[in-house]
Amino acid sequence: AGGVVTEKFLACGKKSVDMAEDTSSHTDESVAQLKAQLAHRTGESKELAQELRRLQRELDLRDRAIEASNEAIVVLDVRAPDNPIVFVNAGFERQTGYRRNEVLGQSARFIHGPETDFGTLASIRKAIDAGQPCTAEVLSYRKGGTPYWNRISLSPIENGDGDVTHFVCIQSDVSARIQSNADVEAALELLEKTNVHLTRINRRMKKNLETAARVQQALLPERMPRVAGVDFAWKFKPCDELAGDILNVFRINRKTVGLYLLDVSGHGTAAALLAVSISRMLSPKALSSSLVREEDASAPDYKVVPPARVAQQLNANFPWEAETGQFFTLIYGVLDTEKLTFRY
Repeated sequence: AGGVVTEKFLACGKKSVDMAEDTSSHTDESVAQLKAQLAHRTGESKELAQELRRLQRELDLRDRAIEASNEAIVVLDVRAPDNPIVFVNAGFERQTGYRRNEVLGQSARFIHGPETDFGTLASIRKAIDAGQPCTAEVLSYRKGGTPYWNRISLSPIENGDGDVTHFVCIQSDVSARIQSNADVEAALELLEKTNVHLTRINRRMKKNLETAARVQQALLPERMPRVAGVDFAWKFKPCDELAGDILNVFRINRKTVGLYLLDVSGHGTAAALLAVSISRMLSPKALSSSLVREEDASAPDYKVVPPARVAQQLNANFPWEAETGQFFTLIYGVLDTEKLTFRY
């Protein structure tokens, strides 16, 4: 019996050794697997750490870009009453004059004032309530009460479930453009008024020119003198309403006819006025001091002034003006209707 027990004991001991060897083998495998898993997890952790650092750099860059933006950037929480401000950038501080600690948690109504168009604000509120993007221009007020034109662009932000939780608002100061447009509109309105005024002036000037032209043409010969053996004819065709050209054929006395052709330099009113002035001086119907004839005490008729003396007197009365450069040329002569001689 002792021998049998001893053999069983030895058999059990051998089995235990075999089991121990198996357990040791399994433990080594488990340790190797754990080491492999740990190495894999460590690699994943390094990759995750690298990705987190990259994302952090991107977030830092995005934050710096938002802070450096000249535009005012505001984030509103639409889940809370009055949609309080939860973020503003430095551009908002520069644009409005308000500091972050003054506006965070507040409604954005503080930038509105007495001249803000509340109809526009109502349309903005309607878009926010509907979770829709919106762009509008409204008169806002800086800290201290200075007004400025504010272009507001609102965009909704959704969570993972597709619910709108916030709105990002980009505000731009467009006062310069609004003022420029207002200046252009004012200039166009002034231009329209000026055009209307000029049209009225042009009509009045045209009417005056037409009247002056009729006066000038009234100084032209109405009837030609009747002289045996002589025919007189003329035609007057000015290139403008008023001209510096004028002519006349007239009786000086019973046996003498005077005539002239006058040309003032240039065209228009100034030339016509000078032409009319000279024409009046050459008219035999003028006062007794007329250039073309004078009283003859020894005879019942008028005495004819020699053409050369008429020209001398006109030169004396109308010297050439260097400033205006205006002058006139003249052919003047008298016809003896009995001898049919022409002296000019």
